[in-house]
Amino acid sequence: MSLGQSAAGVEVSEFGAEAAATPDNQVPSAERLVIAGEMLAALGEATGAGQVHLMRRVLDIIREELLWPGLRLTGPGLAAVMAAVADLDHEVARLSPDFEEFRSRASGVIALLSSTRRAAMNGRGLSQGS
Repeated sequence: MSLGQSAAGVEVSEFGAEAAATPDNQVPSAERLVIAGEMLAALGEATGAGQVHLMRRVLDIIREELLWPGLRLTGPGLAAVMAAVADLDHEVARLSPDFEEFRSRASGVIALLSSTRRAAMNGRGLSQGS
């Protein structure tokens, strides 16, 4: 049940304020990668179910980043990232995922995507993850 919108464009309901789903309030991609890193850091403090939830969110962020039009990974770099994402997917699907293994592998993928994004934003491009 919606009660209306505030002056700041936030939809107000009987359950509190919720941000409207508009492109204006989406988190920029570079910040999402930072947030994913923070989620990885929090894995050790979460419950088992919380760890799985955080791992899935990190995977979602990585997948979104792979769809970025400016991504300049090709050949072996792209193949390595896709293999790592498949491994991360497999780890999350396990009955008892190893969050340290997930954190280690996901940190590498996030670092690669971050450096690729920085290089693309600086106009250099990055062809094979170096």
